[in-house]
Amino acid sequence: MKILKIDSGEAKFLSKDGDSYSNIDLIEKEDILRLMKLCINEEVIYDISENQGKLKINSPAQKIIYDKIVSKFEELINNKENIINNVHTDFKKAFEKYSSYNEENKNKS
Repeated sequence: MKILKIDSGEAKFLSKDGDSYSNIDLIEKEDILRLMKLCINEEVIYDISENQGKLKINSPAQKIIYDKIVSKFEELINNKENIINNVHTDFKKAFEKYSSYNEENKNKS
């Protein structure tokens, strides 16, 4: 699934509807979170800007936003397995801690 693209010199991100793209300078934190979830749960692709090798973005502001988001998403994708493992480990520890806490309180009653 393509989440970021460069089209006619404009940087764009996949809109909430999943069918269209919006200009990257209109992105909001909810959009970034949604795209991050896609990075974790699905195979995603995106265009690479001229600075990183391919297509040109005409607006300097769009270029800065796009390149920063691509950089962070690449970091997320590269560390995805570690992040997921850490979440599972933390959840398991919390579950064991609070399960034993509940057992102790049952025995006191």
